Amino acid sequence: MNPEIMGDFRPVIDALYRLLGQFPNLPAAEFSFGTIVYRGEVMPGMEITRHGSFADFEAWREALSIDATTVTWKSNNCANAPYQLLRADGTFNGTPVLLACFTSAALAPEPVTAPAG
Repeated sequence: MNPEIMGDFRPVIDALYRLLGQFPNLPAAEFSFGTIVYRGEVMPGMEITRHGSFADFEAWREALSIDATTVTWKSNNCANAPYQLLRADGTFNGTPVLLACFTSAALAPEPVTAPAG
């Protein structure tokens, strides 16, 4: 559903209010609400973005009960500002949520590789 009036965002604001009430000790993050593309559909939803550690991302993912299988990882090896990005999506209180965490490549854990043999 493509939102047409401000009232279409009421469930998103309600979900954000509930989220902040239930999890006041989560790491601080940036929130935005609006029209998002969630699993191929345009609808009202929210984005939560954290610039910090992957542990922060995991705390948010667990609080939101976002399935770990939706997590994607991206690395940018740009010499000026290398970073790594984790993204996941799910719902909270019936509202679509896009979760992202940016971290310095220097702070990110080394990728796990399978042993040779």
